This record gives sequence, C-alpha cells and structure tokens, in this order.
Amino acid sequence: ALVLGRSGDVGAIAAATALVLGMRTSEIADRIVRDLDAGGTKLRITSAKTAAGVRTMKVPAVLQPLLKALAAGKQPSDRLFGVVNRHWVLRSVRRICATAGVPSVPAHGLRGTHARLAVEAGISGDVVAASLGHESFAVTAAHYAGADAVADAAADRVARALN
Repeated sequence: ALVLGRSGDVGAIAAATALVLGMRTSEIADRIVRDLDAGGTKLRITSAKTAAGVRTMKVPAVLQPLLKALAAGKQPSDRLFGVVNRHWVLRSVRRICATAGVPSVPAHGLRGTHARLAVEAGISGDVVAASLGHESFAVTAAHYAGADAVADAAADRVARALN
C-alpha cells in the first residue's frame, strides 16, 4: 500500500493509514485538512464513538509525506481523502490486497492487525488502547489484539528480562 501511495494512489494511502495508525474506516474518510498539522506529524480525530476516541495521533514518518501531499492545495475544511465514505476505504483495502496478491481482509481488520503488531512489539496495553481510541486495554485485548498475542508478548518480555 505504501508503494502505491507514493505513486499518488489515494486509496492506497487510506489503506496504509488504516494499518499504520489503526484508525476506523469512518475516521479516515471523515478527516479534513485542518485535522492534519502543518508538518504532517499529528492527526486529530475530532469526533468518535466514545470520548476516548477523540484523540491526537502521532503520524509515523512513513505516512507524513503522503498525508501532506493529500493536503497540499486544499482548503482547511476540505476532506483530506476527498469526498469519500467508509465503504470507499473498504474497497480500497480490498483492491490493495488483490494487487498485492494476498488474501482480502476487511479494512476494520487492519485495526486488529495494528493492535496485534503493537502488542507483539511490546507496546504497553494502555498505549495501544489509546491509539485505537479505546477507554481500556480490556476492549483492545478482547476484540483486537487477541489473548494469544497478549500472552506471547508477556512471555517475550519475561524472557528478555531474564537474559
């Protein structure tokens, strides 16, 4: 998705955003230019399902130039990804999967992948929950990260501490 995003494929940038930031499809589709800071380093989610969902996210360096390019030349109130909806994000993810020759995954499933990868990398549960806009890690673990990822990450941390 990132390779296609670098070529200006807006759907690929949306798919990469879903995976790298763990955002909901509606959060991606609803972003406006003013939600992205001028440096492209922070992205604000201004309305969400819960109070915890309203948040400011740090944009990883790999996404910064792609999001900044989307914002270039647009008015602050213009939609960052254009006039799209959450179903467009889903279709974009499916298209990227087909292009890459991998099994198709739902766009929302990328939130789970994001959570699982973060937990497996040893990121604190509270940090992972906050990045997804959850009020507690219990929701993240039950619905996204998976009990096996949580257990494996804990075992890995213990093993590293003992080495």
